[in-house]
Amino acid sequence: MLRRSCFVLAVVGCAVSLLALAGCKTAAKATGTHYARFAAEPDQVVEAAKGALDELQLQTLSSSATKLDGQIVAQTAQGKKVTIRVDREAEGVSKASIKVGTVGDKAISEAIIEKTQKRLKK
Repeated sequence: MLRRSCFVLAVVGCAVSLLALAGCKTAAKATGTHYARFAAEPDQVVEAAKGALDELQLQTLSSSATKLDGQIVAQTAQGKKVTIRVDREAEGVSKASIKVGTVGDKAISEAIIEKTQKRLKK
């Protein structure tokens, strides 16, 4: 009987853990942050993203980059804050997160990703 109770508790515990993980994923999607991976070092991604922002006529407020990470803060004409964070995942691979405004803007984020990718391929 004790074994059966422990097994039931373990199964329930795993189910709760899985639900919690699913909830975290949903919460991440609800933040409006978009993610992209690039075959480049963070400093290269930041430079390409700055060019993409210029091309989209967004005003860059600040930027900094190293071989490990980087960040750009910009602004749209309507005053929406654009934050791009870049982290090194492996040699030659970086992950970027893009947040536009407080709830995100898919169209702007995808335009930044697309134009950054094109600049890195040059």
